[in-house]
Amino acid sequence: MSERVVTVGGPDPTRLLSEFGRNIAGTEFYVGPNATGAGDDERAGRSKESSLATLAKALTLTTASKNDIIYLLPGHAETLATAGAVTWGSMIGVRVIGLGVGALRSTFTFSAVDATMTMTAASGSIENVIIIPSIDAVVSPIVVSAADCRIDVEIQDASATIECECGILTTAAAERLDINLKYRGFIAGNACVNAIRLVGVDTARINVDFYGVASTSIVEFHTTACHDIDITGKFYNDGSSLTKDVVDTVGGSTWSVEGWDGNSNANFAGGDNKAIAADDVSVVAADTTAILADTAAIPMRCVEKAADVLTGADDIFTITGGPVRARLVGIVTTVIGGASNAKLTMTTDDPAATVDLSAGAVAIDTDAKGTSYHSLGATAVFTPVTAGMVKKDPVTVDETYFILPIGTVHFHNSAAQTGEVTWYMTYEALSPSSVVAAAA
Repeated sequence: MSERVVTVGGPDPTRLLSEFGRNIAGTEFYVGPNATGAGDDERAGRSKESSLATLAKALTLTTASKNDIIYLLPGHAETLATAGAVTWGSMIGVRVIGLGVGALRSTFTFSAVDATMTMTAASGSIENVIIIPSIDAVVSPIVVSAADCRIDVEIQDASATIECECGILTTAAAERLDINLKYRGFIAGNACVNAIRLVGVDTARINVDFYGVASTSIVEFHTTACHDIDITGKFYNDGSSLTKDVVDTVGGSTWSVEGWDGNSNANFAGGDNKAIAADDVSVVAADTTAILADTAAIPMRCVEKAADVLTGADDIFTITGGPVRARLVGIVTTVIGGASNAKLTMTTDDPAATVDLSAGAVAIDTDAKGTSYHSLGATAVFTPVTAGMVKKDPVTVDETYFILPIGTVHFHNSAAQTGEVTWYMTYEALSPSSVVAAAA
């Protein structure tokens, strides 16, 4: 019988029916309980309503290299009792996705020590499922022997006496492997040897979140050297600080690891060319101390004393709490109205005394608006500058820094004047309690 010709839209209105079967990709299958009851392997599995009972059956219905997807419905549970109880066979590119969160994720219980789920076809993946042993010392629930596979699962040991020996085991064929593993063990357990054991793998990216006791290591390179292995994660191997997070038992592997070691409460890193070690926070502490010491040379604060009419002995700044290291600058804001000699003084609290900060008084007669007052040199010469811009030679003369104790700084004039001066103090506290304020 000849094929029926059908009509479709577009520029090619007639096509053979067989053409519609070409290049179909991404067939979906469903496994597990649905709204009407349990799955059944006698069904087609192409919808939730016709869901299958087992992952093994669904894998046999897939087509290699067509990006088929198997969805495991929430609450799905299987028990695997034999080696290769679930296998990808030759079904390249089949993706298995568990639906649901928390306890509703699909669960695979391994009831025999040699029971396995084997990934034997390239580019296969399994994600969002729970692996649980129901007998002690299950050798390796998941075995990977194909390239470009991806695993994103959680392994939960049933108790301290019912554990997996190794969570994920590979052969040398598992190139370009991608693993995200959460492993929940027991610190009183004794069967766990590894969470992940790589044998001859070239190129792998591994993230691990491990809690429990692994007698050899959480990640191990075994039998045949592995290369280009990048490992990250959180490692809590009870009783072992850093030494059993990643171990190259075979030797000669090329790898790196960076993560958090819960047993030593420290970030760590290492690899084939540098031994695993915790971060040296002492270097950070030393650098921080050096930075703080350097900032001691930088004025950190500035206080302004607003312009006031000169009364003869004007309080300009008060210092409380502790000493400061300071520079003082005054700017004339209203012309000085008459003859006067001026200097800086300070009244200290303990001992109570008034001392000169300037080396003698200097005439400020009729100083114009914009004149600046500052102290220069080792003797703190009170220096008016009327040019508007201060330029000094830092080799022969420098601005004076004062170490000022608790007390009050004054601008002392020989007579009251009608002029006004605004004062600025830049300072750094020499005590955590040191405070400078403009005087009232």
